Amino acid sequence: MRIMEAGPGNPFQPGTRRFAYYFDCRDVDSLYDELKPKLEEQPAGNVHGPTDKPYGQRELLVLAPDGNLIAFGQAIDRREV
Repeated sequence: MRIMEAGPGNPFQPGTRRFAYYFDCRDVDSLYDELKPKLEEQPAGNVHGPTDKPYGQRELLVLAPDGNLIAFGQAIDRREV
């Protein structure tokens, strides 16, 4: 787990909260499948992914009820993005 301070302008972080929690995973898609029933209950726009990012991660982003961003990611080969 990593805790990082996010910069301003992140659309997934409304208000003044600026910290993100990043969990490294082996299989983001399996995690998404497991969490999907609860994720579908979240307001529109509070869940993004899983999707491949150009910096070599496959990520699932979830906006928590307190406004903090929770990210789950796994390393992927950048050539596949």
